[in-house]
This record gives sequence, C-alpha cells and structure tokens, in this order.
Amino acid sequence: GTTINSVTRIMTQGSIQNTDKNTDVAIQGDGFFIVSSDAGSTYKYSRSGDFKFDANGNFVDNGGFIVQGWVRDEVTGKVDSTAPITSINIPPGLTTPANPSSVVTLKANLDSGETVETFNPTTTMDTYSLTDYLAYVAASPGPYTVAQSNANTIRTANTNAAEDMKVMFNEQGRSMVMQAGQGVWVSYKPATNNQTVLGVAGAFSFDLNGTTITGTTPGAVAADNAGYIAQQINAKTALTGVVATVGTGGALVLTNDNSRASDLDATKNIRITAVNAGATAVGLVATVADTTNTTAYNYTYQSNAVDLANNATPINTTFRTTEQLRLIMQEHSQLVTGSTGVEVIIND
Repeated sequence: GTTINSVTRIMTQGSIQNTDKNTDVAIQGDGFFIVSSDAGSTYKYSRSGDFKFDANGNFVDNGGFIVQGWVRDEVTGKVDSTAPITSINIPPGLTTPANPSSVVTLKANLDSGETVETFNPTTTMDTYSLTDYLAYVAASPGPYTVAQSNANTIRTANTNAAEDMKVMFNEQGRSMVMQAGQGVWVSYKPATNNQTVLGVAGAFSFDLNGTTITGTTPGAVAADNAGYIAQQINAKTALTGVVATVGTGGALVLTNDNSRASDLDATKNIRITAVNAGATAVGLVATVADTTNTTAYNYTYQSNAVDLANNATPINTTFRTTEQLRLIMQEHSQLVTGSTGVEVIIND
C-alpha cells in the first residue's frame, strides 16, 4: 500500500484565468469559499471556484457541496451581510433575461466651482399690435369668421427660441418622439347654440356636425316641438358630440363640451348646415351666426417646415415648433369669448 508522507499548503495567490462557464468564480486575495453537505450544519472551506447549478437549483462544487453565502431579501431587495449565511439556491425557471434600461434618473449637485450666470426666469409672452386690427374692424363691421380675425391680427416679432416638438422631453426625461400627423385637440370652453323653436307642425331635416337629423314636429306647442327635436339630436350624440335640452320659453339649447375621445371634427364644436324649408319653418335659422360655434381646435405636428399662413382651415392647424404651437393657441384663445381655461385632448 501507499501512504501520504506530508501535505504542503500553498497559500500564495494563483493567476486568474477566464473560462467558458459563467458559474466559475475566483478569489483575489485572502479568503475561502464556504461549502456544506448538510444544509449548513457543518462547513468546509475551499479556494476552488469551479461551481455549477444542480438539478434542484443548488449552487454546488464538483463534490456536490452547496456553496454558502448571503442572498437578497425578497421584500427589501437588499443583501444583509450581518445575517447568517445560508445555502445559495435559485429554483430552476426563475432566471430572467436581460432587459435594457428605459429611463435613467440622475440626481446630482452642481459644481460649486462653476460660475452661475444670472438670468430672468420670467419670459414675456407674445404680444399683439391691435392698431391695424381695430382699423380693419372700424372699416368692415362684423360679424367676423375665425379666418377673417386671423387674417387681420398683426403679430409682433417673437424672440423666444423655436424648438422642434419632436425632440422635446418631459419632466421625467422621456422623449416625446412625436410623429407627423400626431397632435392634440384643445377645447377652450364648451360650444353652445340656442335655437328658437316655433309651434309649427311639419317634417324637418338638417345636418348637425355632418350627421343628418330628421323628424316631424308634433304640433302647435313650441316646447313640445323643442323637446321632440332634442330627442332626435340626443339619439345621435355619439356621432356629433352635441347634447340638446329645452330651455326657458321652449328654446332649443345645444351644447358640446368637446370631450368625446375622438380626433374627428364631427364630435367637436357645433355646426348646423343643410337646413331644409321644414326646419326653417319650425324656427331653425340657417345663418352662420345662428348655426356655428367654434371653441375647440386641432393642432397637428408636421416634421417638415410649416408656414402658419398656409393653415387655410383654422379649426385644423399644423405646426412644427414649440413657438408655432404657442402662437396659434394664443390666437385661438383670444377668439373664444369667455374662455376660462384650456382642456387638452390627446388624439387617438
């Protein structure tokens, strides 16, 4: 037989080498790996880092001894190095693929050695010269359409920097990444329209926001006729956005709060067209002043250069820069009498 004459402990640092196994580890400097064959009741010490996961998810060496260490707390997500060590185990199937970071939040102190320039935190809003506009009004008494008002309002030069909306970021650091054709509807106040309904029986037809409303008024009582017309209108509110009620003296009161979640013109504002003779007979008057009320506007982003003068239809306008959007919003808010705020509706 044979016997071991002596055992020499070599405690010097060996060289660190790369392997093709991602569970191989090594110690640089002093220390030992701790392994156990009895769930931590007894410990063995080793400098060999040739480890792997067994079928039960235990992190083991080639002898089947389980590596001991500290594991992350499932509640706090932290590793407590003051707690007792335990067997390292990752149940099979719980591995998670790599996921790239989507948002990085940085909190840092400014360099106290840098000179801080002074600045005025207040930015003057765009101003308007009303001299030529008032002269136009005096020479051409109203009523005015939105297009007429826009065409004769004189804008002063704007010194604020114009930035492409596509490259802007919100307060969380996320890029807006706007695409051509995306935008918002902005409602400055609900659109309203009042119609005087007469006590005349007869068939009527008119278009409300592009949807045809038809029926036959019941008789000689104006309030009854108004109630009947309101029923026909409310049956198609989903298409028009308009809600009808009967007001004082049997008046027909139309309201559109512009809140329908749609990017279609048909659910915004109030537009009455194609009024037939029967509708006129019961009191629906086909004039612009009586049939149109615009309080919501659609602003659509375009990636190419935009000339605001080319926005022929004021309800639907295009923009590219932050200053163009602010400018047209200021103009439209002035056109809406009695506007008290802005409600923004994101296009679908």
